[in-house]
Order: sequence, then structure tokens, then C-alpha cells
Amino acid sequence: LAHLFELWVLSKIIEAIDGETIQRDHWYIEFTWSIPFAFIKSRTLGREFTIFYQPTIYPHVDIIVTDKEAIKEIMILTSKKSGRRHLIPDIVVFEGVIDVFLDWGELHKLIDGGRRPLLVIEVKTGIETTEWGRFEYVVEQLKHYGESLKPKHMALTILAKAVGIPTIELRQLGVDVFEELTNPKASDEFRNYILRALSG
Repeated sequence: LAHLFELWVLSKIIEAIDGETIQRDHWYIEFTWSIPFAFIKSRTLGREFTIFYQPTIYPHVDIIVTDKEAIKEIMILTSKKSGRRHLIPDIVVFEGVIDVFLDWGELHKLIDGGRRPLLVIEVKTGIETTEWGRFEYVVEQLKHYGESLKPKHMALTILAKAVGIPTIELRQLGVDVFEELTNPKASDEFRNYILRALSG
């Protein structure tokens, strides 16, 4: 159910901007690879976008590193209080066509090169019973995505009506929350949000 809802949210983003697929005739779906899901041209906004689906910001396995600057960065990342880093956002949208090969764990190279995502979206069904469905985990995820990717906008989308959403913590992180996205009113609000986020 979770992956279906993630793909549904992706389709809603493209629908909101009246997007058409460019560069290739298909959408690419593979979990945790930093390969663009789609290149989209918005007929509404007159702009082009690259959308990633569940890319990996950094590798999340131990690697041998010899570069001093890389070691310094890894030490900063791994010295955080939680002891772990969240590295796989559900949806990341950049302006422009980014048709470069990024290997697994290399989304950070776009940020290192001066690019900044317009939008990062974390998708939850609201009925997860696993660790990653708990709101304290979600807040931690979004905090890490904000630190690593520095997006202009971040959102949390929830399929069901959720109880106990930590709105204060999420607001402090700059995260907009959308619940019950199948509800027409919520769907319209999300559509307007997407248009605002991707127009600037």
C-alpha cells in the first residue's frame, strides 16, 4: 500500500502542474537508486523539472574513504545525536532537466554542485505499524532531509486521517502537512501547494 500511495502522490504532482514527460517515453521506478523517475515539462508553469523517487542521498554502508574533506563531512554526519542518518526521501523535485548519471548514494553530488531541490515530500499512509510510521521517526527523517538537501519546500503527505501529528515540530522544520489526500478538499489544497512550491 505504501508504494502505491507514493506513486499516486507522484502522479498528483505531475497532474497539478499539467506535466508532460520529456527526454524519454517512460517513468523509471527503482527503489533507492539516484536515477530520475521522470523529466517533466509543465504546461501550466512553462518550466521543466526532474523528479527523483526514493533516491539515496549518501551511501548507507561503511566505505573506505581517503579524501580529508570527505572524511570531515562523514564525521559531521555520523556525529549527530541520533547515531543514524535518514538517507532516502520519497520524492525530490529539482528545477530543470538533470540528465546526469548518479550512482547509488550520490544524490548529494547535486547539492555539492550548487543545486537545491524545490521540493522534498515524505509520504506516509498513516496506518503504518512499523518504526518508520511513527511520528517521532518521521520528524527525524524530515529534519535530516532538510539538513542534507536544503530544499526550498518540504511536505508530509498522509493518506489517512492521522492522530497525534507533531505540528509544532514539523512547522519549526518548515514542513507543510497534508492529510486525507483522497478527500477532494485536501487534494485541492495539495494541488495549490504544488503549484506554489514549483513556481518559485
